[in-house]
Amino acid sequence: MAKPIISKFSVIDADQNNIVSYVCYDDTVDEVEYVIYDNASGNIIVDQTIQTSGSSSMRTFTFPAGTIHNRFLPYYIKISVHNQSGKTSELSDAVLFYCHKLSLIHISEPTRRSY
Repeated sequence: MAKPIISKFSVIDADQNNIVSYVCYDDTVDEVEYVIYDNASGNIIVDQTIQTSGSSSMRTFTFPAGTIHNRFLPYYIKISVHNQSGKTSELSDAVLFYCHKLSLIHISEPTRRSY
């Protein structure tokens, strides 16, 4: 079973659900195991197996808000996939990413002055 390839992403907001895309050349994949590491120490922060979606080689999974935390230091993620035959792929290559609070800018219409 070929190892999956994570589509690169650089910054997410850990306070929101996050969708991760990846490619896997096995039509019978039904679960993905994602492992998130602390980049500085290499320690595992999260190791979870969840359902995946997508019917072609391009697939996605969502890790829920609050799974990790917004911070200055980066994380990295690796995944493996499980198919309906019970086979598991090797871990993907690592993708480094950061978690920062999503900034929203609100621009209102300027007030009109009467002269």
